[in-house]
Amino acid sequence: MQTNHLGEFWRLNRVEQECGVRKSFIYQHEKVGAFPRRIKVGRAAVWSSAQVEDWKRAQAAGKEWSAN
Repeated sequence: MQTNHLGEFWRLNRVEQECGVRKSFIYQHEKVGAFPRRIKVGRAAVWSSAQVEDWKRAQAAGKEWSAN
């Protein structure tokens, strides 16, 4: 059985709600690699729910998040 490592795709408003941060924070931290990168799906920008959840767990543990 194959597992989906990306989870769901979330739009910006959902990411803001889930993380409790604003889009300026997301974009600034994404730019320096401290937040998951957007994925382009057609014209839409989405984030992997699995990566966002990993970022949230790292924040709660007081650790740096890494995409690897």
